[in-house]
Amino acid sequence: MNSITLTDQLTDQTAAQLRRLAAARFQVRTRSRVAGSHLNWEDWLRFNYEAGPFPNPTALWGLGDDRFPVILELNVSTAGAIVVMSDYHAWQKSLLTAVLLSIASQNDPSVVAIHVVTSTTPAWEWTDAVPHVAGMSRPGDDGLLRALHDAYVGNYYLVVFADGDRAAMTLPKKLLQEGPQIGLWPLVFCSPQTGLQMVAAAQPLVWSPVMGARCTPLDTNAHPLVQSALPPTPSRPGLWTYRQHEANRVVTFGIPPIVNTRRYRGTSMPIAPAGRNDLIFGGVPGAKTKLAFP
Repeated sequence: MNSITLTDQLTDQTAAQLRRLAAARFQVRTRSRVAGSHLNWEDWLRFNYEAGPFPNPTALWGLGDDRFPVILELNVSTAGAIVVMSDYHAWQKSLLTAVLLSIASQNDPSVVAIHVVTSTTPAWEWTDAVPHVAGMSRPGDDGLLRALHDAYVGNYYLVVFADGDRAAMTLPKKLLQEGPQIGLWPLVFCSPQTGLQMVAAAQPLVWSPVMGARCTPLDTNAHPLVQSALPPTPSRPGLWTYRQHEANRVVTFGIPPIVNTRRYRGTSMPIAPAGRNDLIFGGVPGAKTKLAFP
């Protein structure tokens, strides 16, 4: 597969084709913003279109500081539960929305489905038109358990988005511990304090921390072993850090249209296909496993 270059030379015709592609994939209107988030849908869908397609069931998370895309391949369980922690809810929701839309952009709904656990269901009504979103439930009700059962019996991947602290604390421990091994992926978006508490309560646990900006200090006496696995806090909201466990390497990434003051279409950044020069999230450098930071 050849590398792809993003440029600002897209013609009006190409832009129209991208919009039609987005509409066909999501069956929803491309809009500039999701309420409470900083994500620009059109730019993000364009980036997904130009970075893909990927050979395996994949979610695109953003662009690393090394200019390679950050991806989660759902067919390898190495990363374990993924816990995204930040005090800035709007930026966290931007990342959650970006990953959800990427799953819908990159995969067939018969192969990958999505379930959202949230206390604010009205904020997610726009997902009714996204065919990959199989359901939504409030923290603690039985909707999630039914969705997990249906995915397991139906033999398809299910990505569970836990939106917020209440959703995080009501996830089944077995889902966090064993879900990725059978294609049931917990993606948790919560505050740092809740994330540490949840991970500590679920031990022993294979997990991958993604750290966003914080505005409050962490209690250094709370869960010190869990805290020792955290990557450094990024310099500003909109950036995210991940520490690769085996290599003890930190990767900073963000959503391309908002990660830098210069927009990605004007930077001609090289996009490498999955599996090349990849830094593996929870795996071994050079191996083709799960959450990869190429």
